[in-house]
Amino acid sequence: SDVESIVLDPSFRGTTVDGDLSQAAVRYGFRLDWHDGSELVADTIPPEFRGPTVAELGRRIARADGLLDASMIGCAAQGTRLGPPFAEGDPPESDLQQLKYLWHALLAFGHDAVPSGR
Repeated sequence: SDVESIVLDPSFRGTTVDGDLSQAAVRYGFRLDWHDGSELVADTIPPEFRGPTVAELGRRIARADGLLDASMIGCAAQGTRLGPPFAEGDPPESDLQQLKYLWHALLAFGHDAVPSGR
């Protein structure tokens, strides 16, 4: 009853995330909405933004055409091993923190996604 809507990035359309949340929306009675999405050319991440390792991570997980989107960051996060929780949060060099910084870069420097069917 606390959820009115979940808004997804279009890079998740047709994925298991889409399917699972669509089923949950029906089951629990909330809307599933979509925003326009964001993309980022990995080579355009300024190395001083959250540190040079973020730009390198972006280049490593980008598609062959150099673009990053939310689903690529999500896929990379799925493959990240979780360690024990830290009392003050993950240290800046942790894999999950680096992926969070990459998400920040996507939002700060990305552009509207090109509609599917490129």
